Amino acid sequence: MRRHVYAIHGFDCASCADNAEAHLGKHPKVSSARIDFISSRLYMEYKDEELTHEEILCCIKEVESDPISLGEIDEEKKESIDKKRLILWMRIAYCVVIFLLCGFLFKDLYWLRWGLYLSALIVIEYDIVAKVFLNIIHKRNPLDEYLLMSLASTGAFVLASVKFASTGQSRAFGNEVFQMEEHFEAVLVCLLYQVGEVFQDIAVKRSAQAIRKAVDSRVEEALLVTASGTQRIEAKQLRQGDHVVVTSGMAIPVDGVIEEGYGSLDTSSLTGESLPVSVSSGDEVYSGTMLQEGQIRVCASKDYASSASSKILELVTDSLEKKGNAEKFITTFARFYTPIVFALAALYIVFAGVFGPSWNAAVFTGLEIMVISCPCAIVISVPLAYFAAVGLASKNGLVFKGASVVDSLAKVRRVYLDKTGTLTKGRFAVKELVVSKGTKEEELESVLASLERLSSHPLAKSIAREYASFESPVKDFASLPGKGVSGVMGNETVFCGSSSLMKEQGIDCPVVPGAVIHASKGSRYLGYVRLQDEAKEESASFVCEAKKRGLSLRLLSGDKQENVAEFAKSLGIECYQGGLLPEDKRHVLEEEKEEKGKCAFLGDGINDAPCLAYADVGVAMGKMGADLAVKEADVVLLSDDPRGLLKGMNVARSARRVIAFNIAFALASKLAVLILALIFKEAMPMEVAVLADTGVCLLLVLNSLLLLSRKP
Repeated sequence: MRRHVYAIHGFDCASCADNAEAHLGKHPKVSSARIDFISSRLYMEYKDEELTHEEILCCIKEVESDPISLGEIDEEKKESIDKKRLILWMRIAYCVVIFLLCGFLFKDLYWLRWGLYLSALIVIEYDIVAKVFLNIIHKRNPLDEYLLMSLASTGAFVLASVKFASTGQSRAFGNEVFQMEEHFEAVLVCLLYQVGEVFQDIAVKRSAQAIRKAVDSRVEEALLVTASGTQRIEAKQLRQGDHVVVTSGMAIPVDGVIEEGYGSLDTSSLTGESLPVSVSSGDEVYSGTMLQEGQIRVCASKDYASSASSKILELVTDSLEKKGNAEKFITTFARFYTPIVFALAALYIVFAGVFGPSWNAAVFTGLEIMVISCPCAIVISVPLAYFAAVGLASKNGLVFKGASVVDSLAKVRRVYLDKTGTLTKGRFAVKELVVSKGTKEEELESVLASLERLSSHPLAKSIAREYASFESPVKDFASLPGKGVSGVMGNETVFCGSSSLMKEQGIDCPVVPGAVIHASKGSRYLGYVRLQDEAKEESASFVCEAKKRGLSLRLLSGDKQENVAEFAKSLGIECYQGGLLPEDKRHVLEEEKEEKGKCAFLGDGINDAPCLAYADVGVAMGKMGADLAVKEADVVLLSDDPRGLLKGMNVARSARRVIAFNIAFALASKLAVLILALIFKEAMPMEVAVLADTGVCLLLVLNSLLLLSRKP
């Protein structure tokens, strides 16, 4: 069985991609097909012979009217201009020009206006009608939003034409300056729908592009050791057995074993462990970790594609697939609303035509029913409420990646939390200073400050900052890789470092868990300083408020279990787990995914990316968060304040209330006018039907926009 991955672009929505995926899967040469709408990837498994690009595109065109592009991953290029969106804007502009011409210049030339309005209707509606016919040709359920919009706009246009043919009148309302008529209303129905689709597509595509770039991110280059020296190559060319040099400030490009050298390694991107790890010859290292100081030579134990960072990216892609794409509200709504409206209008025409005075009157009223029942108020105001929520969130330092986030965030009941960088500052501070018996506190502080100010280790910088006022001159300073530092103060040798360094010097010291620096002077043990990652000032209030709301909190961290336990208890978090790798974190989410209530994951590191993608709502820190974490998240907190998640939930719930009101009000008002139309029939003025459509739409649009003025 052969497998192939392609870059695929051009789908407007996840539903379109699903239709193409299902159709491709039925091809006799294809074993399975999967389209990842978010990352724009097509995954194909062939039974034997592979399809050409042209054959794949031809198969997709059988069910998709939009232009689709297909290419190889390595050949994929950035699209400078979205041509399809540009064409749609040109179509919208054409309709606006027609409105101005007909309303201001050609008020006395009906047939010229009729032709111009008809051209505008064709220009703005052709792709919607095409999708209706595609559904019918391929025997799919045609009762969707596309049929609804086609019937509403075309019906309104036919109604206006019939009215003019029978009465010689076409003006719905207007004045001496601008004339508006029923043909205008017919085109406006589709125009407003298309404008709403444009703004929704822009949000979806921006999110998809950001995620696609994140999935493609890798360590770009590596220093390969060759017979003639070192050679800079693309990291993806590395194979098992290759030798690479990594210097201070570089990321390790491939999993391997250190052959020579030493240094301090930041592994937080993979494990979440904030404490730097000292490494030297013989130690195993992983791709994606950062060498903070020193220089090492690594022998690759795996190919680049099989290394740790690549596995995380695979987890991200897999999580996005399992997460699924929320079905658009309007599609679900139209699935029930469209057949009801269509059946009601058709039944009325048949019964009124058979038992009524004339077929013309029956058709006229039946088409009027369709115009009154036009879902414009819902189709426009509901998406606008979502985007108003997105705007309100952005005003308060939150980025919602797409309107679908609102629904999920409003239903969140469980929150999983990362520790380092999310609830903490990601910066160590002195937690405790313990002085040995017979030693003065000032002496210990002086040794710590004097030695550590000369070291480049992250913990040393924290100690030097805390005890800066106690610095004394140091001679013969030396860095002891993986152990600590040494020097001479006065006439005595001083050491600061790990417990193993103290034992090497024959000095007894207590075993203390966590990030601890011991100090000695001559043969005397002076004491130790214990450091801890500082909690953010906002973390405690976030936990307190979340509990008041009844949210279930669980802390998941790659840090050591004892550190996680101490930190969780200090904030009042009862459920916690430490020592977790990225796949372990996601496994926890997978096990509890089936529980009632949607879950959110709040994190900031590369190691959090799979969970951010897999959770119902992924929330990342925007300032200090890793690029991959930010790009995989559904919500980004620009202030790095965890309380932003609670603000986001307030925004989402407000939006849901507005949406529920809009739907109820629109349906109730349309039902009332519909009853009037059935009672008064032709006697009911067209202005009433227009009011039930455009008037209600305007009111609900204003209601949606009021969201922007609320406080979360």
